[in-house]
Formats: sequence, C-alpha cells, structure tokens
Amino acid sequence: MKFNKEKLYNQKLPIIAYISIISRQYYSYLNKIASEKDISAGQTFLLLYLLDVKTCSQNEIADNYRIDKGSIARSIKKLEDKEIVQREIDDSNRKKYRVSLTEKGKKMAEYIKQKIKSGNKSH
Repeated sequence: MKFNKEKLYNQKLPIIAYISIISRQYYSYLNKIASEKDISAGQTFLLLYLLDVKTCSQNEIADNYRIDKGSIARSIKKLEDKEIVQREIDDSNRKKYRVSLTEKGKKMAEYIKQKIKSGNKSH
C-alpha cells in the first residue's frame, strides 16, 4: 500500500493516530532492510543496541526494550546460530551471559544503521 501524505495531512486525527502511522511505516521500512539480511525487524533493534553498548546481559536487553526474557533469549539464539552475535559466560556472575556482536554482526549492524540514515534522508 502506497503512503499518501496529502490525504494524511488533510485529516484531523488524534496525535496517537499519527504516532501509530509513523510507527507502522518505520517498522515496514525496517522489515525491508532486515529481509535483505535474513533477520527480523525486531532483531535489527537488538543489533543496533549491541552496536551501541558493545556488550550486555540478556536481562539488560529485555529491560531496555520491555520485552519478555524468553523472546530475547529466542532472538539471541537465532542470531547466535547465524553467527551474528555471541554469548559468553559473565565473569562476575557465572549464571548469566554477556551478549556481543561478532565481526559479521558488527558489519551487519553498521549496514542497517547506514540504510536507516540514508532512508531517513530520502523520505
């Protein structure tokens, strides 16, 4: 479906409707970028977060994005199977894992970041 700016601008909608529209458009754009790399749009957030923080626990990711820990664990497992992220036992707490990007993951996250920046300029 083509996004019609003129039709949207001529409507008087509550602000929450505009936020919803923007969110759906952005998520659709992320889906397009993610599909190029055989990952999900939700996983792009994880990659960009790890690019920024370098390493963190699975719990930190879950708390930061307010996503349940099981979903984060499944996403990390899928990315780990594709050698995009790696998990290592946390030295300070042997029951926890630290998650970080592999070299492949860093390149992918940089690519996604660049595509988002260039997409923002063209829209």
